[in-house]
Amino acid sequence: MDKYYEIAKLYFEEFEGAHLYPRLRSWIWLLWLVAFSYAGYLFFYQSIANRITPSDWEAVLALGSILLAYGAVQDHKKKVLTERTSGSSNLQTARIKTLERLTGTSSKEFLQVANELSSLMQLRQQHGTQPLRLRDFVPIPWPRGQFLMHALTLVGVLLTVVGTFSPELVSFVRSHITIQTLIEWGFWSVLFGLLFIFAYPQTVYIWHNIKSDWRTWRARLQKNGLGNPVHLEYLLQHLIKFHCPSPTKQHALRPLKPCRPMNRTPKRTLR
Repeated sequence: MDKYYEIAKLYFEEFEGAHLYPRLRSWIWLLWLVAFSYAGYLFFYQSIANRITPSDWEAVLALGSILLAYGAVQDHKKKVLTERTSGSSNLQTARIKTLERLTGTSSKEFLQVANELSSLMQLRQQHGTQPLRLRDFVPIPWPRGQFLMHALTLVGVLLTVVGTFSPELVSFVRSHITIQTLIEWGFWSVLFGLLFIFAYPQTVYIWHNIKSDWRTWRARLQKNGLGNPVHLEYLLQHLIKFHCPSPTKQHALRPLKPCRPMNRTPKRTLR
C-alpha cells in the first residue's frame, strides 16, 4: 500500500500540485482578494449589518470579478502544465504517459491496477482507524433499516404524552386548524416538494464540486501524508477514466459454398 501512496502522491503533484498555481505575490491572487472582499462587503456587510440590498449591477460586478479571477487561475495552471509536458496541448496523452511511467503498466492494464487499488482501499477502510459516527455517541442496538420505524414510534409516544398531560395545548392546536389552513399547507407542501425535486440534483452537484475542491486544496497544502486519501481517489479516478480496453478479436465468417444442382433422376412410385 505504501507504494500506491507514493505513486498517487507523485501523480497528484504532477497535475494538481501547488506549484502549478500562481504565487501569493501576483496580480491573480490580488484579483481574487479584491473580488472576494467586494463580494463579502456587498452580500454580508451591507445585507446583514446595514440591511441594504445590493443593486443588480453591483451583484453582477461582484460575481463577474470572481469568475474572472477563477478563469485567470485556470489559465495560469493550463500554461504551466503545457510547459511541463514539453509543449503538448493534449493533456490526456500526458496523463496517460505519466500513469504508464509511474505504474509500470500500459493503458490496457489500468483496470487491473484500479481493481487492486480499490481492494486495498476497502481493506484499509475496514481494518484501519474508523471515523466517529452517531452510533458511537448513542449506542442504541437498532439494526439497519429500522431507525425510521423506531423514530416514528418515539414521535407517536411523545405526542400521546403531550396530549395526556397538556390538554390545553391540544385544544389550542385544534382551534387553529381549519380546512383553509389544511388547504394552504397542502398547497405549499406540494410547491416546496416540486421545487425540491428540481433543485435537489443541482444542489447536490454544486455541493459535491465545492466539497471536492475544498478537499483538493487541503491535499495540496497538507504535508506528512495527510492528503493520502485524496491522492488515492484522484489516482483511482484517472486509472478508470484512461483505461484502454484491448480490442476483441472478430473472426470473419467463411463464405458459403454454392449449392450444386442435383442430376439424380426422380424415383418412380407405384400408382
